[in-house]
Amino acid sequence: MFFLMKLRPAQPIELTLSSSEEPTIKSLDHLGLVAAAIEGLRLVERIDKRLPLDEDKGVEVTHGQRVKAMIINGLGYTRSPLYLTPDFYAGVDVERLLGKGVKSEFFNEYALGRTLDALFAYGTTRLFCEIAFEIAKERGLLGSTAHLDTTTLLLWGEYAEAEELAQQPGMESIPMPNYGHSKARRPDLKQVVMSLVVTGPSSMPVMFEALSGNNSDKTSFHNSIAQFKAFNKAVQSTDSFLWVADSAFYNKGELKNTTIRWLTRAPQTLNKVKELIQQQDEKLTWVPLDKGYKAVLYKEEVTGEVWALISSEQAYKKELITFNKRLNKVKEKAEKSLKELSAEVFACEKDALKAGKKWASTLKYHSVSFTVDAFARYNKRGKPAKNAIPARVEYKLNGNISDDQVKQAAAQHQLGRFVLATNDIEETGLSAKSMLKAYKEQQNVERGFGFVKSGEFHLDNIYLKKPSRIDALMMVMTLTLMVYNTSEYHMREELKEKQLKVPNQKRKQTDRPTLRWVFQLMQGVHSFTLLESKSCITGKTELKEKIIRLFGPIACSIYDIKA
Repeated sequence: MFFLMKLRPAQPIELTLSSSEEPTIKSLDHLGLVAAAIEGLRLVERIDKRLPLDEDKGVEVTHGQRVKAMIINGLGYTRSPLYLTPDFYAGVDVERLLGKGVKSEFFNEYALGRTLDALFAYGTTRLFCEIAFEIAKERGLLGSTAHLDTTTLLLWGEYAEAEELAQQPGMESIPMPNYGHSKARRPDLKQVVMSLVVTGPSSMPVMFEALSGNNSDKTSFHNSIAQFKAFNKAVQSTDSFLWVADSAFYNKGELKNTTIRWLTRAPQTLNKVKELIQQQDEKLTWVPLDKGYKAVLYKEEVTGEVWALISSEQAYKKELITFNKRLNKVKEKAEKSLKELSAEVFACEKDALKAGKKWASTLKYHSVSFTVDAFARYNKRGKPAKNAIPARVEYKLNGNISDDQVKQAAAQHQLGRFVLATNDIEETGLSAKSMLKAYKEQQNVERGFGFVKSGEFHLDNIYLKKPSRIDALMMVMTLTLMVYNTSEYHMREELKEKQLKVPNQKRKQTDRPTLRWVFQLMQGVHSFTLLESKSCITGKTELKEKIIRLFGPIACSIYDIKA
């Protein structure tokens, strides 16, 4: 009777429950917000339009509904992998989230597997781009810059079948699990690579591509842009992006004939970059920028590119701490090596000094001074006679290591520096400030990868055997990121427009909360079914209702409140 007491209205109602009418409680929490966001983007409709199912064959749920189910699972914060979607919905009010008559068993592994196969057959990159561009244009979420990057997703298993499959004709386009440069520092595991393009105020993903595990960014960056441009033309989009990527993008062979506008961090392996970074401050005319940055612009006459030497005061302080720690380790290692050298025996003083000079040349931040000690050796043991002649004379080095202030100062003034390069002369090339701003926004795509690989979302654990299904599941992950980013942006815009605020983690009012935190605030909301087909929502508070209204009429309907 506890639940009857919790829901008792002003005028008590006496109810007699039979054994078949026992009350049930199912979780809702923030999942209604996710479902409302998906409906607001019309994701189910857009997918079903491209991947229709034959209703005459008794189909219980569509491909779009299955994708929606996986996205809700992905944003459920239950650490339930996407492939365990049926288990996730066992204690959730499925009908409120996915439609009247829908049951959790409709999303079994076979149904989800068929949907993954259908996504792959259509073309995951094509499908994602079509949907993303429709949404971005409808909502005005396309920006002027496109940020491109890749990350790796680990796989558990040998995938021997995939290696055999890769040898078959026509399989070149399937991303194959393979060993490669592991950004997760797990070279023992095979991986696949996710390539992502985000743009606009919501950092909305507008292109996704799955690549094989041994992919190289130096070539894939340019291939991805070419594919994006081809699709961009196919959908009759005239938007011209400034492409921003990390230093792997700076491939002279690829850039030579490119027609795109680009901005990237120039690799520090280039001699020209080394020269710029090593320049003394007194020889540079720094232009101060915001937040402790300063810059010097250079025009490359041969290529027509504009380069900006950037210095960050904040980065300098952080790197200086690391540098000093590294100096101590380097000195300890050098002292140990010098001790070993001092134990060596040389036939003459010249040989000893020659060995010492060679060893000293390996020191990067320190200097060493040597003296040579001579030791007489006799054939007989014991104290030699007063006029005894030694059988031989041995020589040993005695060294003392000290800090080389000149070398260390030269290394220190390079800290916190990097070089940006662009061919976009008209828009950003004449402003180091705009170059820096565009490049710093690259963290938006990196945050997207952090989202996908976060343990809270449990999206990146992939145990599928078929490479094609891995490809499709990665697309679902990216759709999940799209829902999250666009929802967070929409929520913040609603708060700003309505001049509302919610408490943050420190209980201070803010109009820019993270969506993750807002989801946390919605914990404790359940659907309570007292009699068959009659349910209500428990756990609602004034704050929760305010949050629900930010997500629009669909969310209000799910949670049974007035819009």
